[in-house]
Amino acid sequence: MVEAVPQLISWLESRGGRLRDIEAGEVAQGGRGIVATRDIAPGACVLEVPFPCLMTCSSALACPTVSAVVNAGPLPLTPFQVLTIHVLFETSKKAGSAWWPYLQTLPHSYTSGPYFAASDLDALAPAPSVHRRVAEAAQRTRRDWHAALPALRAMPFPDDRWRRLGAWRWAAATLGTRTMYLPPGYPGHAGGGPLGPGPDPGGLTPLGDLHNYAPPAGPLVPSLVDLLPGSVASRGGAGGDAAGRAREPPPPKPGGPGSGGTGRYDADSATYRITAGLLGVPAGAQVFLDYGRYTNAELMQLYGFVLRDNPHDAAPLEAASFCVAARGAALALGPGERCIAWGGAPSWGLLRALRLAAATPAERRAGAYLALEDRGISRAGEARAFTWLRGALDRELAGATPVLVEGLRREEAGQGPPTPCAEVALAWLKEHVRALFAGACNGSIDALFKRASAVNASNGPFDLLICVGQFFGAAGPDDGEYQGPLLEYLTGGKAAPLPTYFMGGWGGGAVSVLEAISAVPESNIHYLGRAGVKEVKGLTLAYLDGTHNAAAFREVPDNSGSARYYTEADIKLLQHSLSLQGDIDVLLTNEWPEGLAEGLPEGVAPPDSHGSPVIAELAMTARLRYHVAAGKPTFFARPPYLNADLGAGAHVTRFIGLAQVGNGAKQKWLHALALTPAAEMTPEALQVQPPGSTGNPFQAAAAKRLKRAARDAGPGTDLGSQDWRWQEQKKARQIMAAPSRPDIIKDKHKTIFVRNVPFAATEEALVEFFAQAGRVVDVVRRSNAEGRLNTWCHIQFDTKEGMEKACQLNGSELMGRQLGIDAAATGPRAGTGKPVEGCWFCLSNANADIDLVVSVGEESYVAVDKGAITDEHVLVVSVEHFPSSQSLSIDCYAEIRRYWGALDRCAAAGGRQLVGFERYMALRKSGGNHCHINALAVSAEAAARARQVFEDRAKAAGFSLTHVPAAAGEAARAALRDVVGDGEYFQAFLPDGSSLVHPIAFGERHPLNYGREVLAELAGVPDRAEWKACAVPVEEEWRRSEAFKALFKPHDIMGVQE
Repeated sequence: MVEAVPQLISWLESRGGRLRDIEAGEVAQGGRGIVATRDIAPGACVLEVPFPCLMTCSSALACPTVSAVVNAGPLPLTPFQVLTIHVLFETSKKAGSAWWPYLQTLPHSYTSGPYFAASDLDALAPAPSVHRRVAEAAQRTRRDWHAALPALRAMPFPDDRWRRLGAWRWAAATLGTRTMYLPPGYPGHAGGGPLGPGPDPGGLTPLGDLHNYAPPAGPLVPSLVDLLPGSVASRGGAGGDAAGRAREPPPPKPGGPGSGGTGRYDADSATYRITAGLLGVPAGAQVFLDYGRYTNAELMQLYGFVLRDNPHDAAPLEAASFCVAARGAALALGPGERCIAWGGAPSWGLLRALRLAAATPAERRAGAYLALEDRGISRAGEARAFTWLRGALDRELAGATPVLVEGLRREEAGQGPPTPCAEVALAWLKEHVRALFAGACNGSIDALFKRASAVNASNGPFDLLICVGQFFGAAGPDDGEYQGPLLEYLTGGKAAPLPTYFMGGWGGGAVSVLEAISAVPESNIHYLGRAGVKEVKGLTLAYLDGTHNAAAFREVPDNSGSARYYTEADIKLLQHSLSLQGDIDVLLTNEWPEGLAEGLPEGVAPPDSHGSPVIAELAMTARLRYHVAAGKPTFFARPPYLNADLGAGAHVTRFIGLAQVGNGAKQKWLHALALTPAAEMTPEALQVQPPGSTGNPFQAAAAKRLKRAARDAGPGTDLGSQDWRWQEQKKARQIMAAPSRPDIIKDKHKTIFVRNVPFAATEEALVEFFAQAGRVVDVVRRSNAEGRLNTWCHIQFDTKEGMEKACQLNGSELMGRQLGIDAAATGPRAGTGKPVEGCWFCLSNANADIDLVVSVGEESYVAVDKGAITDEHVLVVSVEHFPSSQSLSIDCYAEIRRYWGALDRCAAAGGRQLVGFERYMALRKSGGNHCHINALAVSAEAAARARQVFEDRAKAAGFSLTHVPAAAGEAARAALRDVVGDGEYFQAFLPDGSSLVHPIAFGERHPLNYGREVLAELAGVPDRAEWKACAVPVEEEWRRSEAFKALFKPHDIMGVQE
């Protein structure tokens, strides 16, 4: 706190600290900082902090209380954990601590990685690299806390809150954002000793940590010459010469890159010294400190801020973003080299790898040295290399837009010549349509355009403004005389600041404006219409004007010109238009859909999130990318929801609800999006599922309405029944929905997605048509909520070759309609591993049972089962939220197998053998299934009959098991996939390494307790099969976990060399 700084300075000076020509306080840029009281010469020392004033590992171990706890612990603590405990202990003593004058100046909270909650991480989802780093920081903090819990329990804190995760998070963030580097060998340095492995965290430096950050000077930027035809360099523009010289960064400016001072520990004087930068500091200016080179992702993770002009920022590229021809070269690079740097330039390593990969063998033999000298090998090779780079940008760089935009702006402002790399980035940016969306205007035209103009100037340029909700004021009848601010636009006196498209065609005088506005194109304002689909600036927009009124809904639309209420005819017109379209970029409505909060944790959606069932049904009839709506007083951006059956593979829809323009509650009413039109996107890009995606919230409500309608209609009308497939019909044959066959193992590698299917096409007709490609084993064609057949379906063949041949039929006609045929999505997506709120197994959640965890690895952990069948019943769980072992990363799967081997050795040491099971079912609650494997040590006699017990109980439950021989590594997963495809499954693990597998068919009611019943029988306690019957008090859970931890310790992969 700023008011406590004078006390800190007095304390520091009384202990030998020295301040020279500086003072602490509020700075012009906001927040706290250090300011020069007079001109400071370059390199002059401005602060000296004696070593005894620093908080380090040596000061921690010098504390008898901390030292005793550290030495008595069952496992050694890392230096970071020891210093964290030290900070917590001293802070808990308050004025009784020697460091209290310093500790009371520390912030109460931080914005660095450990402090990010799940909702905060959602905001980082468009930037995968930043999201991943911050999520890892949050998870690492929780793992460190759990490992330090025994020591925290032994510390004599004044109350229990100092042992909780929140306190640990604060102390860890304090160290992560404020410590300064100390070289090995500093006084009392605890290299080795009682501490576990891990880097020394450095020291907290009172007053020194108030210096704000200035980055070092920017790196050299590669200068590229032999590029794509038409580039700046090939036209003779600036950008370097054939020798491949690099463009130097601009000279440093005060407060800019290269102007920061340095800090280091001086062993001779035993002080930490901070000196001014090479430019010096003028009086009244802020004194900055150079921490080192960091990207914005690293700054966000470590320190909780980003720099607008960070010369070291970089956007990492995933190797999978490159085409097949370039992927090998990309895979050979580390993430630090496989990136696009500040200003849009590729890293030297990436550019060199692409050039070598693009060259022919003869060119590489003769000219590989050219790539090493930052020169092109051949013009044709350069064209290929930059085409590959451009393709990777198309697929990956959406989250790096600010970096590229800023680099381009700097060059456009004359701060450096335009580079060919920037041209590549600029071309990528131009493919995006940048749109502003506004909520209900309610006649506040001037406020709308003023704000839109300001945003366009500061963050634009934007291509268009789209308004949803009531556009006109409420006063006066719809067909009355208009007296509002739009008159100046209708008479040519004003024009909207950017092309504006609006809905909400009702309110005082609305009819007259709607009639006149189309005749005044110079106003830059356009009415979308009552209902339909339009292409605007390359975006495909679907729109429905008006709101729902039960009486008006059934009426025939009049010609009054008002769009206050939509009618059934409007809905049918829009549905027809949607049936003729592919992907819709944005659906615009004036109401929220009913059921929007379904599947979300409590408190995520606004309290009043109810909406219109008509809009909900409409949202299910199209492949929507975005749905923007008005009608509520609050802003709400729903997590993306998955539409599994509305496209070629799973795609997601993002809902955005906007508040009223200029509302007094300061709710957001203007929202910006940068969109690549769906028509220009690849199928893979359209199928990307971002972190935090949920199930479709409208499906449950639609299923209930369909069931109710079928019940009301009487017997024989249930569209979900399959009786029609084999029963003779007495009436004329109806075209019915074709549900998925439960006896077919779903495999998307053998499946096609077919669009524009004729309504009259029966299942037999589809099978007959596609027989020319191969044998069809399944047809899935469902109905919408109104019982009307969808115009798309999925068709599975018995071989992948059949699927590939069927794709070649794309564009063929069936019953006069041209079919669109694509390969379906390629298997279950691995997910992002993002923590899911409410999931028991996500360690970052507050309700996770941390006390049950006995070992935490890099990718997975072992925990005692909460409803343990015996004291040795444990779970092996992925740290990140993945649905099944099939979707785990290679490293995570390998670590889980290592844990299984360790558990097997632990069981063998006690004369027992290991059995277990995994059940994967695509659950809807709590973010879906979280991969976990049950493991239980049983007697040798029980192990010998394990297979028989599994098979007998499966037979009694009405299903069979397939025996899969033992296999090593990834071969085991491949063997499982051969049996279960992409679907749900149950897998039992036998003592000999083999397994028993059952694919769970769609609609099958698999007995959820089957696995536990078998384990309980093998353990000799069949009465403990029911999970809830095994619940015990928390104290008993703690005893179990500590007992198993001790039993497992000699075999734990995190504590022994394998």
